[in-house]
Amino acid sequence: MRNPQTHPGKKSGTASRPKVYPAKSAVSDAEKRQTAVMNSPPAEIAAEVRHRRIAEAAYYRALRRGFHGGSDPEDWFESEAEIDRSILRS
Repeated sequence: MRNPQTHPGKKSGTASRPKVYPAKSAVSDAEKRQTAVMNSPPAEIAAEVRHRRIAEAAYYRALRRGFHGGSDPEDWFESEAEIDRSILRS
């Protein structure tokens, strides 16, 4: 007669064991909020502050090239992208 605790392909004598799952950890609400903050984009900065940073970066971009060549809109768009990336990284 076949041993009811063994399965085909398994060594005889090994009983199937119930799966043991790790206990759920009790994560506090504060830990959940902290994780959400860490995984979310940074808080929005004031529009005036962002605008000032972009304008300043565009000015220095034009200054580096001696205000020759390039264009103001191009300086602005490149500076805007640069500032937005720096905001996302912070």
